[in-house]
Amino acid sequence: MSEPISRKDFLKEVFGFFRTEVEKESRNIGIAADSFLLPPGAGGQDEFLQTCSQSYQCVSVCPYQAIEVFRNDPQDARYGYPVINPRRQACYLCEDFPCISACKSGALRMERKTIPLGTAVVLKDICFSYKGIYCPSCVVKCPLSGIAISMVDNKPVVQEEECTGCGICVQVCPTEQPAIRIKPSTQNRMEKR
Repeated sequence: MSEPISRKDFLKEVFGFFRTEVEKESRNIGIAADSFLLPPGAGGQDEFLQTCSQSYQCVSVCPYQAIEVFRNDPQDARYGYPVINPRRQACYLCEDFPCISACKSGALRMERKTIPLGTAVVLKDICFSYKGIYCPSCVVKCPLSGIAISMVDNKPVVQEEECTGCGICVQVCPTEQPAIRIKPSTQNRMEKR
C-alpha cells in the first residue's frame, strides 16, 4: 500500500504538470502577433484613421489603461493611433465611455458604443480544455459568463451574437500564446494595410 501524499506535495505535482503543459504549448505554437482592436465607438478602420486626430485623449482617460498607442511597426497604417491589445489589457466597456466622451475629432461616437469590438474565437488546438485539462478561466472571468461564453462538456463555447469582444477572456487565458482571440467585428476591424 502506498503512503498518502501530503496536500503540499499534491499541489506541487498538479502545478508542476500545469506549468509543463504551458511551457510545451508556448514552444510548439507559431501564432501571429496579437490582434489589436479599435477603441469603443469607432467605425471602420478607414474612417477611424482619417478622423482620429491622435490627441490621445481616449488613451489618457481610460480608467483601465486599455487604450494604448500602436508603436509596433512604423510601416503599419496603425502606427501612432489608439488601439486596444486585449492580451495586455482588456476593455471593460465602461458605463459612461470616457474614451468616447474625450474624443473631440468624432473618431469615437456614442451612437456606436454598442457595436461589439469583435467576437471571441477559441483556438481549440491550444486551449487546455480541448486537450482534456479543465480550465474555465475565460468563462469564469467573462462579464457575460453563461451568455457570451459558457462551458459545454467542460469546454468553452462562444455565443457569437452575445460576445462584445472586450478581450477579458484573452487577458486571463493562462496559456503563453492565448488560446482565445478576438476577431475584430467588420465595423471595428483594424487590420494591417
